[in-house]
Amino acid sequence: EKEPPIDWEIKPLWQLLFLATLYGSEGRLMEGTQLSDELQLVAEPDYNIVPGKSEYEAIAGIMKTYETINLKTIADKSRVRIETVIDFCNACEQAQLIKRFSQTKLKGSSANKTRHSSALYRSPHDLNQPQDSGNTSLAKRIKSIFKHS
Repeated sequence: EKEPPIDWEIKPLWQLLFLATLYGSEGRLMEGTQLSDELQLVAEPDYNIVPGKSEYEAIAGIMKTYETINLKTIADKSRVRIETVIDFCNACEQAQLIKRFSQTKLKGSSANKTRHSSALYRSPHDLNQPQDSGNTSLAKRIKSIFKHS
């Protein structure tokens, strides 16, 4: 087994997924989600890993003042573009920092079932839990979480 170069900094997988989702979602909603879904911020991300953090801090600040809030309301109250709000919330959800209360699910549908193995989206809060090994590549999983425009 080949070791990484000495100057490489080892990071947890949840940080890679957070950043990949943050920049890869490009303002698109995740598959099976809606603008009207209510979100609850469970914990804030590590802002040290994210450049341009002032917008993300503003989004989180608004989310902390409400028990649950939808994407459009977050954008209106934080005065941050809706695409940026979507990107940030997608990334936080993949890192398990946000709980989503789908309006479709509340009406009795099963549209909000987990789309991926949650072990791939590990936050600092669940590092002690066993990991699941999946057969689907990471790139395919990341691409599959977004609606195609």
